[in-house]
Amino acid sequence: MKESILGYMIVLFAFFLFNGRAMAQTAEELFQKGVQLEEVKGELEKAINIFKQVVEKNSQNKPLASKSLLRLGQCYEKMGKSEAKKAYERIVREYSDQQNIANEARARLTALTKAITAQERLAITTRQVWAGPGADVEGTVSSDGRFLSFVDWSSGDIAVRDLQLGQSRRLTHKGDWSSSAYADFSAISPDGKEIAYIWYDGKQTDLRVVGTDGSEARVIYQDDEVPWLWPRAWTPDKRCIVATFSRKDGTHQIALVSTSDRSVRVLKSFDWRTPGNLSVSPDGKWIAYSFQPVQDDKQHDIFVIATDGSQETYLVQHPANDDTPVWSPDGKAILFRSDRGGSPGFWLSRIANGRAEGNPELIKSNIDDIFPLGFTEKGAFFYGIIGPGNNVYTVDFDLKKGALTSTPKLVSQKYVGSSSVPDWSPDGNTLAFVIDQKPGFGFGGRRIAVKSLKTEKERELPRQDFDVVGMTLRWSPDGNSLLVAGRLDSVGKAPRYGLFRVDAQTGSGKFLAIRAVQTSEGHGGFGWDPGGNSIVAVRYAIPAQKYGIARTNIITGQEEEIFQFKEGQSLRFSTLSPNGTQLACWSLVKDTKSLLLIPTEGGTPREILKGKRDVTNLGTPSGIAWTPDGKQLIFGKMVSRDKTELWKISIEDGSLQKIGILSLPVHDIVVHPNGTRLAFSAIEYLAEVWVMENFLPKEEKKLK
Repeated sequence: MKESILGYMIVLFAFFLFNGRAMAQTAEELFQKGVQLEEVKGELEKAINIFKQVVEKNSQNKPLASKSLLRLGQCYEKMGKSEAKKAYERIVREYSDQQNIANEARARLTALTKAITAQERLAITTRQVWAGPGADVEGTVSSDGRFLSFVDWSSGDIAVRDLQLGQSRRLTHKGDWSSSAYADFSAISPDGKEIAYIWYDGKQTDLRVVGTDGSEARVIYQDDEVPWLWPRAWTPDKRCIVATFSRKDGTHQIALVSTSDRSVRVLKSFDWRTPGNLSVSPDGKWIAYSFQPVQDDKQHDIFVIATDGSQETYLVQHPANDDTPVWSPDGKAILFRSDRGGSPGFWLSRIANGRAEGNPELIKSNIDDIFPLGFTEKGAFFYGIIGPGNNVYTVDFDLKKGALTSTPKLVSQKYVGSSSVPDWSPDGNTLAFVIDQKPGFGFGGRRIAVKSLKTEKERELPRQDFDVVGMTLRWSPDGNSLLVAGRLDSVGKAPRYGLFRVDAQTGSGKFLAIRAVQTSEGHGGFGWDPGGNSIVAVRYAIPAQKYGIARTNIITGQEEEIFQFKEGQSLRFSTLSPNGTQLACWSLVKDTKSLLLIPTEGGTPREILKGKRDVTNLGTPSGIAWTPDGKQLIFGKMVSRDKTELWKISIEDGSLQKIGILSLPVHDIVVHPNGTRLAFSAIEYLAEVWVMENFLPKEEKKLK
């Protein structure tokens, strides 16, 4: 009995074994039939039906089901159908343990995504909407894309540009540069009816608001402890203006300024590092900004902070430099600039609840420094760029006759648009200047170059281990080195600012412990005494907001104060006389401009010119230089944004003579040792406004 039962079981087992093998063989044969239909006969519809059957009836047979899904996806791809993506996604989701097949599916998904992205973005367009005289990029665009806030630098007024009609109109009425006050960075309100902007009077910055029709100009915020601020955006309900504050103590803050009661709510405080572009989400819940998270690292990441201050998080964290974040109009993405692709480009990161989803996508490569001007409600992104702008020129003149005897000549053909701050060597054979290989705001791009006037050859000094900052450069009396303001970064510490002596041959720099040197453009200066052992430098104490002049012995380090300016008295440009006994500078107190001579051995300054006199009507001083004999000063006055008058003045009796007019915005002036040639910088501000369209993701991506 037992033997018969055992025999029966063996027969039954053999039946199922044979039948299972037959079934498996049939499924494999069916799969191969599908492959033949796909590859040999090209009958994709029939092949798709067979692969579907294999998957449906053999879902537990993972090797067979996964490779059938892969074939199914390939058929769909050949037909240009979006179902291909679903097939590959199912492999990754349900058959990830089939490693080779799953890896192939992931690769196909990546390729599909790139193909879809490329197809969608074939329609991306970029076009220039404003350039030429008067163009400016220090504002934002209205939500309908018609208006752009900007500064009319011919007068310093805040203005609005109608991008459709190509017309501009001033909203404030300063009129000209007889006053040194001016408007600067601005932001249009969400409804396009008001503009927030800053107003700087030479000492203090106010936050102001004016209607886009020029009505109801008013001060929103002013604080002596905040000498500089930047209105970045409005909250969607217009109740607050989001701004960055730069405080007297050198720290920075992100703050919300109420437009109704003018109260301030500080969201976050920083040290000397400044938060970058601030952008408010369309729902008003988040603010995105870029920041340098590591003190000794110049790379930036992107953060978001809740407007109620409840939380803050990394949004984009990457070894690359990521900056200028801007929310898309639907709040589902942030556009930012990054060099993660090897060169700067626009990237897009999808956002949900203040957090990034997935990996950022490249939108457009090869984008240089840009100024984000904002999105329109339809998804067009406006941005500004600044083209080559700083150049060094020389021009011949006759000092006795007081006349220009040649036309300006560009000094460098190698560094067009990026040279400034010239100085002649003591023998007059070489001209040194600063080149900026990273135009725009920030450090890290400035170098020193020299040009031989005999051979016409230009040579860039080897890169220094510090960043060149400031706008002054001075040869040493022996012609062996150059004096320049710089910034030295130290790991874990705030950067040190001071003067550096740079070897004119090797480019090696030595830090000179001269404290508190002012490095802002046009505000300070320094020079060697004739013996080369001491330096006279202008200093600026940030907390006290006072300028001072000090002499430092570079051998002993001993320092003595020469002169202290009064509170509220500022200066532009300064230059030491050839014999080292007097420092000439422009003094500014409100709207009064004076040319002062300050004795370097102590004593009372002598005023030789006041800006309110009709003959000068100075507006903005634009450089000052001693003649080689130390008896006269050459200076410039800007009569318009692109025109400068050159004058000479006797230091003995204050007599004036006009030398000529240059159709350039002159900034720095130095006189050749033989007294027959001038070198000067011209800041040729070449701004352009561009718009990028048709690049935001669609709700659904399809191959066809």
